[in-house]
Formats: sequence, C-alpha cells, structure tokens
Amino acid sequence: MKKLFYLSLLFLSISSYNFSQTLLWSDDFETTSANWNLTIQPSPNASNANIWKISDEEGGVAPGGCGVASNGNKTLHVTCQGITCIGTGALYFSGDGGMYGMDATTDIRAALTTPISTVGKTNLEVTFDWIGVGDAGQDFAKLEYSVDGGTTWTSIWSQTPGAVCGGGQGQWAAQTVPLPVATENQADLRFAFHWVNNNDMNGSDPSFAVNDLKLFTNAVTGTPPVADFTTASFTICKGDCINFTDLSTNSPTSWAWSFTGAATTSSTSQNPTNICYNTAGTYNVSLTATNASGSDTKTIQITVNDCSAGPTSDFSTPSTTICMGDCIDFTDQSTGSGIYIWDWVFNGSDTPTSNGQNPSNICYNTAGTFNVTLTVTDANGTDTKTIQIIVNDCSTGTPPTAMFVPDTLIVCMGDCISFTDLSTGDPTSWAWDFDGASPATSTKQHPAKVCFNEARDYNISLTVSNNYGNDQIINAVHVNEGPEIIGYGDTIIEMNGTAVIWAEPQEPGYFYWDPASYLDCDTCLVANASPYITTVYYPSLIGVNGCVGRDTVVVQVKFKEIVEVPSAFSPGAGNNNLLHVLGIGITSIDFKIFNRYGQLIFQTTDINEGWNGSYNGKPLNQGVFVYTLDYTLIDGTTGMKKGNVTLIK
Repeated sequence: MKKLFYLSLLFLSISSYNFSQTLLWSDDFETTSANWNLTIQPSPNASNANIWKISDEEGGVAPGGCGVASNGNKTLHVTCQGITCIGTGALYFSGDGGMYGMDATTDIRAALTTPISTVGKTNLEVTFDWIGVGDAGQDFAKLEYSVDGGTTWTSIWSQTPGAVCGGGQGQWAAQTVPLPVATENQADLRFAFHWVNNNDMNGSDPSFAVNDLKLFTNAVTGTPPVADFTTASFTICKGDCINFTDLSTNSPTSWAWSFTGAATTSSTSQNPTNICYNTAGTYNVSLTATNASGSDTKTIQITVNDCSAGPTSDFSTPSTTICMGDCIDFTDQSTGSGIYIWDWVFNGSDTPTSNGQNPSNICYNTAGTFNVTLTVTDANGTDTKTIQIIVNDCSTGTPPTAMFVPDTLIVCMGDCISFTDLSTGDPTSWAWDFDGASPATSTKQHPAKVCFNEARDYNISLTVSNNYGNDQIINAVHVNEGPEIIGYGDTIIEMNGTAVIWAEPQEPGYFYWDPASYLDCDTCLVANASPYITTVYYPSLIGVNGCVGRDTVVVQVKFKEIVEVPSAFSPGAGNNNLLHVLGIGITSIDFKIFNRYGQLIFQTTDINEGWNGSYNGKPLNQGVFVYTLDYTLIDGTTGMKKGNVTLIK
C-alpha cells in the first residue's frame, strides 16, 4: 500500500552537521498492481519472456533474512510464465516467485503510474530492500526515474549478484540510492524497475525482488564553507605555470576550480599545481568550495603579460617649462616585466645622470632647451624616451600665478563638475591632476565634466606655465556621500491596479519620489502607485549635506490594450452627446469620421475632443457613418481600428 508521510523525522548527527530526514513517499506493495504498470517492453521480448508480478510468492523479508515463499508479505518480483520455466535448470526455492527463465529473452519495465511531487524538496534519496542473483551484466534489474510522465527514463542503480544464504537461497539486503539534482522540484517524479536477461542459459535464482520502496528528503543544517585561495603571483608572463593554494574555511569536502585561458581549464584538487597560461590577457580564476551545508565561490583575476616584447620607457614631470634656477622631480611610468635598470640623462642640469627610478631635485641654472632621456632595461630588452625641458630667464618677465575654482562647492558622489582657470600672468599651458577622478588629468584651460565616483577629499592640482616659469596650486574638493534610504514594495499589478510602495530613510533629510507620476502623494513615505506601464520609482532623500541618496522600487504592470469607439451616440439627448475614443493608456490618436460617400466630415488628434454629429456647424441627419482610428499607447504599442457608428436623433 502506498503511504505518504510528511511529519516523520529522523535525526542523525554526523561530524559537525545535523541531518533531518523526512519520508515523502513509500510503497510496500501490499495492494494490487494498480499503482504500477508491469508490462512495459522497451524492446521486443520472447514469447515465453519473464514477467513482473506483485505477490507474496517471493515473500518480503527484513534485510539479512533468507528468501522465503508465501509468507504473506508481498513484493514486486521477476518470475517466469508458469510451469514451463522449470526445465531451465535454475535452482528454485520459493514457489513461483524468484524463478526466471534463462532461455527467454526479456526486456520489461515495471513503472509507477502515479506521480510523486518533489516541488520544494532537495537532497533526495530512495531506499528499498531487495534480493537477487541473476547473472552479472546479463540478467539483472535496474532502478530508473522519469520526470516527464514516463516518456524517458534514466538509470540510477543496477543490480549486481546479491549474497546467498546457506543452501543457496538468496539473502535480502537494504539499498540506499541518492537521487540526482534533476529529480528535485519536480511535479511528476516516477520510479521504475527494469529487468533484462538474455537467453544464454546462464544465471542463478532468485531473479530479482524488491520491497518497502521509500523516498526521503534530507535537510542539512550546518555552516557552509567560505571560499578563499591564493597564488604566488597574480601577474605572470606568457608561458608561465603557477600553483594555487586553497584557504577556504569551514571544512569544505570538495573543490571545483575554473581556470579561464589556461591550458588546464578545470580541476577538483584542493591545491592544483602547474596551471600554465600560454596566451597574454586577463583571466578569471574561480574556486567553488562545497560541504554538506552548501557552497561558496571566489573569483580573482590573473594578468598574463607578453614579456617577450621588452619594456616601454615613459616618465613625467610637473612642468616642462621652468625658470632658470628651478629644480624639478621626475616620475618613472615605464612598463615591463621586472625592470631593473633606469638610466637617466639630464642635459643642462647640475645632475647630469641618475640611476634612481624616480630622481628628484634636478636643478637647471642655465637658460635654454635641454633633453631629458630615460633608458629602461629588463630581461627582454631596453627602451628609451626623450623629452625637452625649456629653461627661461624669468628675470625679464613674469611667471604665472596659478588659481582656479570649481563650478560648485557641494559635490556629491557620482557628480561631474567643471573647473575654471583664474590664473594670472598670462599662462600658456595648463596641467591639471584630478587625484583619481575621471578623467585623471587634463591640459585644457577650463576642463569640464570631471567626475567623482568616491566619497572622499580629492587634492586637485593645477600647474600653469609660460616662458618665464610656472606655478602650482593644490585645492581640496570634498565629495560627499548621499544619505542612505531603503525602498520597499517591488510588485506586479494588473492594469488599473494600485501598489503600495514605501521607503525608510536612514538619515534626516527631505524625501520625495521620482518620478511623481501616478502617485497619490510624491512626498509621502508611503504612497499608492497606479501606473499604466511598468515604472521604476526612486525613493530619494536630500541629506543635510545637499546630496541625494536613492533606492529603487519597481512596479511592474500587466499592460492590456483597451481602445474602443462606441457603436452609436445621440447628440442633444442629455447623455452620450459626443462620440469619443475610449480607452486606457492612450497617448495619441488620429480619429476620422466619414459619411457614406467617403467624405471626411470630422477629424481630431485630441483624445479629449469628441464629435457632436455636425458638419461645418450644421447638425447631420440620423444615419450610419464610418470611422478610422490610428492610436499609440503609453507602452509604445501602435494600432488601427475602423468600423461603423450610428448617429441617432
């Protein structure tokens, strides 16, 4: 009899995790075969093929017990068709229950006909008791499952010859089979036992019998792992091989690595080694660590350089136009793999050469134009860059004085602002540094659209130069963070429906909804929204620092097209005086009325304007008129209607 249990819980403690097992479904075969189709033949069978049967002729026995016949405990078992199979030579001990014909080619499935729901259930396993010997790989049973009503079947367990008791009788055993993820969250899970045997006359009874089939779900509680790992270097050269070390916590039991771009694309080792990268680029490395309580994934990036190309020399200095007697610094910006030599040459300075990476206090005491050269070397070669320094005799002129202002004193995270140069002394060049903003630098006199994406102090520097020298000023721009606000009420409504949306400011400030359309109150923390189309509302809070914090609430609308033109109207009757286009969410129309001769007698593009039944100011007689309507809806949908309308007097 099939029995469903939803409250029977078994608790086991294994290691540091708690397992809660719930029985979802069971069948002990004590009823008839009403719940099972015993005659499915996946391939042709011999005329005397073996069959499935539900009876106590092969009686159910607790695991460890020997096979018996007719003990009153029914099982599902494979047997031959009647007495004709006795001549097969198979030993037999239990009536008509466990004996099978070894000379009868058989391929037959006993399949469950009633579906089992596993919706919302995970970590499934099936248990059953069984007995059987057969012939390994030739005469055996399989457990299968289906999730499509029995159209396709997948095998998850195959019988191997079971143990036997003294005297050659089979011995009952208990079996547990974990189910794959594909069986979880299914509305129609079914099981089948599939028996096959050839006709080679080899085999031993009993064939196969099963009893007490049960389906369980196992809920596991505990601590999932936290994935973490490291490697010796995150920047390598093309052709290099590196190792990875797992640092995950909470005792993971399995590891799944993904190495995009590597010669070895995946691994299940805890600490994979010799992972080689043969193509330059930036690649993700992911580790998913798993234990019985769950899994976690961490991803990092590996940069693979083409080190065979050699270094690229590059450097900068605050100004390339200075006054005689000035001293300036130089900053190396070269790229390469392991640069180890920097050779600087400063023509015209009091420091002719340097091998430091970033030389400072290089002084020029003679007016003129002088070359500065940097040669860098790594294992793959050398590269050289040269710029010119203009040294002016500033005693005959006036160097500029740097000064600038931003276009606003209140800057919020994410804002883009402009800067105005107010320098004096006729500068001819401008060098801006925006301390990590976007863009990072500029040579424009009045740079615009400088964007700040972090809340912090930015040190903005401007260096101005002319033929007589240069000057630098650094001003701080404080970028504020917007106040925190949390929006609630994401939902789906019918057209003409109303959704309640609300917000919770986490700081003081002025609150409003953006947009304010289709709201009963755009400054209330709790508002009723009735949009015609899906709308994203932004609960917004202006903080005490003038910055705006926002969140989002999405109201999705199941939009319906509702556009109608009445079939009749009666001007002057008190009601229904005008013929209007009716509908919801209409943004534009082109509405035309024609008489029976095809003459246009009314046209409007105003949704609020209707026809009063007249033409050129004169009322028309009763009759039938033709209309056409082209329209556009609020969601962008366009359409066209035409039909007849009766003017009634």
